[in-house]
Amino acid sequence: MIKKLVLMGALISALTAAQAVEFGITDGNNFTKNENVWGVTVGTQVKGYDVTGGFARSGSSDTYSVVGAKDVTKFGPATIAVKAGVAYADIKGVSTGYAAIVGAGATVPLAKKVSASLNYSYQAGESKVSAQDGNRLAAGLKYSF
Repeated sequence: MIKKLVLMGALISALTAAQAVEFGITDGNNFTKNENVWGVTVGTQVKGYDVTGGFARSGSSDTYSVVGAKDVTKFGPATIAVKAGVAYADIKGVSTGYAAIVGAGATVPLAKKVSASLNYSYQAGESKVSAQDGNRLAAGLKYSF
């Protein structure tokens, strides 16, 4: 537990030291477990990449993640990005372990500081957390400071 708190504290400190910070909320589905997943995120830009720290909770697990994203194109007002990162999964009462995350997402501005996002990701982890491997789809709102 201390390791998770230190990791998240360091990430939040680094992100809030940057100029532009955005906070987000997400809701989605883990199709492997067919369960709802909600979460919160904190992100910023680092040398042309979006870096986001996140916490996601479902009925069977808590996941802490750090994901990098690179914009690849625009489609109308939407910005399309590819994403990759790492997660620490805590399957409640069973086991903990690390997983890799890859995916893609779209972000559409709704107002000057508010945007909507739609993200697809695939998570693959160590055998002790492989019950959480699979496809996820999440929609969210982000507020930029």
